[in-house]
Amino acid sequence: MSVLMFPPPPMRENQRFTEMMTRRSVDRG
Repeated sequence: MSVLMFPPPPMRENQRFTEMMTRRSVDRG
């Protein structure tokens, strides 16, 4: 995963980012 390539998003955006990534994983599954 190239998540560490770019700087971490703000605390508020971090939750949305994590949720978005989770949704992508669910879509693949």
